[in-house]
Amino acid sequence: MKKIVVIGAGIGGLSCAAQLAKKGFDVTVLEKNARVGGRLSGFSAEGYTFDAGPTLLLMPWVLDDFFRRVGMRREDFLPIVPVDPVSRVHFARGQPALDLSSDVAKMAANIAAFSPHDSERYSAYLQKSGQYYDAALHAFLQANVHRLSDFVKPSVVSAFLKVGLSGSYWDHVCTYFDDPRLRAAFSFQSIYVGASPRDIPAAYGLIQYVEATQGAWAVPGGLNRIASAMERAAVHCGAKVLTGKKVREIRLEGKKTVGVDLSDGTFMAADLVVSNADLPYSYAHLLPEKSSPVQTRTLEPSCSAFMLYLGVKRKLPIGPHTFLLPQDFLAGLDAIFKNRTLPEDPGIYLNCPSKLFPEMAPKNGDALYVLVPVPNLQAGIDWKKERLAFRKRVLDKINAWLLLGLKDADVAFERIVTPEDWRDQYSLEWGSTFGLAPTLAQSAFFRPQNRDPSIRNLYFVGGSTHPGSGIPIVLFSANNVVERITHENPT
Repeated sequence: MKKIVVIGAGIGGLSCAAQLAKKGFDVTVLEKNARVGGRLSGFSAEGYTFDAGPTLLLMPWVLDDFFRRVGMRREDFLPIVPVDPVSRVHFARGQPALDLSSDVAKMAANIAAFSPHDSERYSAYLQKSGQYYDAALHAFLQANVHRLSDFVKPSVVSAFLKVGLSGSYWDHVCTYFDDPRLRAAFSFQSIYVGASPRDIPAAYGLIQYVEATQGAWAVPGGLNRIASAMERAAVHCGAKVLTGKKVREIRLEGKKTVGVDLSDGTFMAADLVVSNADLPYSYAHLLPEKSSPVQTRTLEPSCSAFMLYLGVKRKLPIGPHTFLLPQDFLAGLDAIFKNRTLPEDPGIYLNCPSKLFPEMAPKNGDALYVLVPVPNLQAGIDWKKERLAFRKRVLDKINAWLLLGLKDADVAFERIVTPEDWRDQYSLEWGSTFGLAPTLAQSAFFRPQNRDPSIRNLYFVGGSTHPGSGIPIVLFSANNVVERITHENPT
C-alpha cells in the first residue's frame, strides 16, 4: 500500500486525503495549526463565533459531489441554508444601497431603481457570463490540462476562445452597465480572488453569474463547519489527520521526494507527497533551493486583507452581509493594486453571522467580521505602526455610513489580523490572503500545475495551483489531483 503524506489540512488537503484513502492509499495529513481548515477554519471567544476567512458558500453542488465521491451524503454531515438577498452594497454615505439577489427578476428590478437602461441589459450580461461559466467549468476547472495533447483538444481550444481571456473583467462589466455604481457592484467580486477587475480576464465574470443564478449559502455555526465535516469524512475513509504537526522540509533524494521532515525532528517517509501548503510558500520554504524550475518563475501574489473580529455587546442594525465600496471605486482599486498604499477610503465587507444564526453570539449581542482589502507585504507597509490608525479609519467609515455608533465600550472581544498574521498563521507568502493573483498569466492552464515538473512524486492542491482559488474551485483542484495520482500511481 503506497504511503501518501498531505501537508496541510485545508479543504483541498482534506478532500485529497479522503478520496485517496477511499481508493486504498495509506494517507496521513499533517496540519501545523491546532484546527483543520486553514483559511476556512474558525474560532470562538467570549461566546462569539467567527469564520477566519470565507463566509459565503457558492456552488454547493461541488461540496455535495465531494461527499458522494467518498460514499457519503453531505446532508448527513453538514446543513446549509440559502441566503437572499445575498448582500447589500453601499456606494456613498446617505445614498441608496443596492441589494444583490439570486432572484433574477428581483435583481433586474433592483438595478432599474439605479438605471432602467442598465436593467434592460442585465439578462444579456448574465447570458454572456453564463457562457464563460459553461466553457470554463468543463474545459479548465474540472480537468487536468498539463500535456500538449490536452491543450490541442477541440473542446479545450473552443473553450479557450469562449472564456473571455482577451479582455478584462472590468471591460466585460462595462459592456453591459453604464452607471458607475452598477459597474462597481458587478465587478467588486474580483476581490473574492484577490485581484482588481481590471487585471484579470473577463472569464471571472462567472463568479457573479454563479452568485446570481445558483445562489449563495451559509452554514449554521459558520463555514468553518465545512472543514470539520470534511475532516470527519476523511477519518471515516481511513485517513489519519494529525494537528500540531509542522512540516519543516520536503526531503528529496535526487529528483524524488522520500517524505517530510517535521519541526520536532522526526521524519515521515512517503511514496508521494501532496502539499496543501500555499504553492509559493511550498517552494520558498519547504523545498531546497533550485529544486524545481517553478522557482525560477516570477509569481504574482494576490492582495491581502486587514481583518477585525469584534464581539459586540448589543444588536447592530445591519444585515448578515454588507459591502461599503469606495466612493471613487477605481481610485480605491489603484491604491491597493497599483500604488500599493493603504486606501484613504477603504472598501469594507461586513459579515454579521449572528443575524442568521443567533447562537454565534451571546443573547443581545452580535458577532461582527470586518474584511478590508489591502496591499500584500510586498508593499512594505509597517503594520505594527499602522494597524491601530487603520483600524480607526475603518471603524469611522462603518459608523459614518451605517450610523452604528459603535464605540470601544460596546466591544467585549476584538482580534486584529494584518497581512503579517496571514503570512505567519496560514503560511501565505507575502501575506497574500487569496494566494496567487488570477492574472491572465496565472489563469486556466497558465496557472502552476498540480504536479511538480521535475519532482514527479510531488503534487500540489489549493488555491495557488490549477485551477484557482475559492471553495468550489479548490475542491475541483483536489478532484484533479486525485485523478492524476490515481492514473500515475495505481495501487
